Amino acid sequence: MKTTAALILFLLLAFSLAAESISGKVTLIYDGDTFLMQDGLKSVEIRLWGIDAPEYKQAGGREATKCLSVNKS
Repeated sequence: MKTTAALILFLLLAFSLAAESISGKVTLIYDGDTFLMQDGLKSVEIRLWGIDAPEYKQAGGREATKCLSVNKS
């Protein structure tokens, strides 16, 4: 049991150290948990981890997309 706990702790630490920070401008919001960001000359698709939002065409999808938007007009 201690070996399993140590392995899980090691993996969590390894993944957190591998995390990358980026900045840019959001150019397109696909749905409530996915958007496209312009990072310099490249576009990066970002999917928010731990968020289970409906797809745009599913029930509640338009509302979820609107909630992710900064400009809620």
